[in-house]
Formats: sequence, structure tokens, C-alpha cells
Amino acid sequence: MDNCSLVKSNDSNPPLLFTGFTALHYAAENNNAEVIHSLTKRADDREKFLEIRCKQGQTAFFHAAKSKKRDAVKALLEQGANPFSTNSKSLTPVDVAPDEIKKLINEHTKKWALKDKLDRALKGETRRGAKRQANNVVATKVKNTTHTPLSKH
Repeated sequence: MDNCSLVKSNDSNPPLLFTGFTALHYAAENNNAEVIHSLTKRADDREKFLEIRCKQGQTAFFHAAKSKKRDAVKALLEQGANPFSTNSKSLTPVDVAPDEIKKLINEHTKKWALKDKLDRALKGETRRGAKRQANNVVATKVKNTTHTPLSKH
């Protein structure tokens, strides 16, 4: 049985194996980005799937960050793992990650925060200042593009 067959296409709450790990935990521990992508694509509720915890109360992302599994950390972030969810001791992956992994998390979080802020501003869900900022970003992008003038008929 391969790792991916441990998760059915509609199973967002897969069984914990005898060690308390899911297949996603094993993929993270083994730094296997390909399996991480495959497993998360098969999950019915990706967000819930990424938040499943082992017997020690840790997500697969927590294990990957703590163990310096760069490819797994990157793959889990791409799939939407929360780098700030806490374990049973109220620690986040950022709290226990080595500096090189913290840097990776920080880079991803900045990109996500900027995109999220822009998306919410364009939807009108944020304060006036953020909406103004988003409009400025859009205006700047429009200003920097080249336009060909329309000819008069």
C-alpha cells in the first residue's frame, strides 16, 4: 500500500497509524513534497486535513519545521498549512524551527499577508487605509504598463 492510499478522496479525518502519525506526518518527516501535494489534493477538507495532530498534539507542519525538512515545509505552506497553530504545549512551529526554516516561513507569510490584504481590500472587507493601499497598488501597476493610444476615426 502506498502512502497516498491511506487517505481516501473524501477523507479529511484519516486514521492515526499506530505511532499516532497520519500519512501526511510521515511525508513531512521524510521531507517528501510530492507525497504531501498528492495527499492534500485528495483531502476533502484541506484546511482540516492540514490541522490533524499526532498523539503529541502536533501537526505535520510542526514536525517538518522542527526537523528542518525544508521541502516539506515549503510544500505544506503552499498547501495552506498554518505556521502559527499551536501544539499541546502552546508552541508554534515558528517557536521551535531553526533559523533557516523561520526565514522560509517568514518569506511565505509576508507574501500571503500581502496577497490576503489586497484581496480583502478589493472586496471592501478591510479598513479605509488598506483599501486605499490596495487601490494604490493597482494604480501603480496600471501606470507602469504601456498603453498604445487609440486612433481617432
